[in-house]
Amino acid sequence: MKILALASRYGLCGQGIAAHYISQELARRGHKVRLRVFDSVAELRGQFKDVAYELERRPSMAILPSTGLHVLRQVMELLRLQKDKDFDVVLGLDAGEAGILGAALGKEAGINVSILAWGNELEGHNPAKRSILRNCELVMPVSRWAKANLIESDFDEALMKVMPPGVDHGLFSPPRSRPKELGIVTVTELRKGAGVDTLVDVLKALLDKGLDAFLTVVGTGPEAKALKRRTKEALLEGSVRFIGRVPHTKMPEVLRQHRVFALVPRSIPDVAHPDFSLAVIEAASCGLGVVGTELGGLADSLRACSGAKVPAVGPTKIADVVERVAGKLSLVVATEGEYGRSRSWAEMAEELEGVLEDLVYE
Repeated sequence: MKILALASRYGLCGQGIAAHYISQELARRGHKVRLRVFDSVAELRGQFKDVAYELERRPSMAILPSTGLHVLRQVMELLRLQKDKDFDVVLGLDAGEAGILGAALGKEAGINVSILAWGNELEGHNPAKRSILRNCELVMPVSRWAKANLIESDFDEALMKVMPPGVDHGLFSPPRSRPKELGIVTVTELRKGAGVDTLVDVLKALLDKGLDAFLTVVGTGPEAKALKRRTKEALLEGSVRFIGRVPHTKMPEVLRQHRVFALVPRSIPDVAHPDFSLAVIEAASCGLGVVGTELGGLADSLRACSGAKVPAVGPTKIADVVERVAGKLSLVVATEGEYGRSRSWAEMAEELEGVLEDLVYE
């Protein structure tokens, strides 16, 4: 098949890294894949060797406003699709602006359209944009939570297929030996409600129990300064590391230095719930115990790796679960070289290939 893949993000984690892996594995299976990225940052450029798909960047483009500039860009994109009309399918790798663009222009060019949906993209779409997405031949939510959100927004369940994401087992694998210290790591945007402040309190509870514990925070965001100040006021600056963003290929090395991965966001007004977290699956594949709150799509992430549910508040209770989980090898890793429920990106691509072939050749 000739596949035109569209992505709103092309970054170091989450939906951005998924866009790379899905395109890569489909290309490795012999399909011609052109990945068109609609953003201003290509963070993954040069991160991976032997990229098998074609990559091209386009500036972000609103699909609905009717100003002259927007209409011109839309016409140009439509002409590109018609010029490339030998594509068999348009594959939106998220239900953001790229997915909307694919749904609108792909249909105009007479090409079948399928999109992945991560679950929280719809919260930013007005009724007109949601209507465009409903015109797709197939919508593939990556989790049950995402599917529930689509159904609530009047998408046809008969045109859906849940398509859980994968993990790179070549990168994310257990260490030869587990570290002795009780290291906790989290990967999140540093914003209100992300739960990093809660993890600082959890760390204090563990240290008060006499455990040799520390916390590593991966990520950036508007609350970074406030969180560092909170850590200093708690006299924990020597036990908490804020290391910012980490290249994807370096993440396994960071994860393997810890015993527990924790992601404990809480619900606050005007903040979107988190979607399915790839970081949870990657950490579990590195042998870490996983704990998290069941907020948004994280519930599906936890179930995928048999993670432990913790409350969004109550550092003492969370600390007790962290201590228990730290003593066990992740249930995702059964024995060396064997994995439990965690599937690879190659397995996902194989299933996706079959779904797209049914769509194109039926």
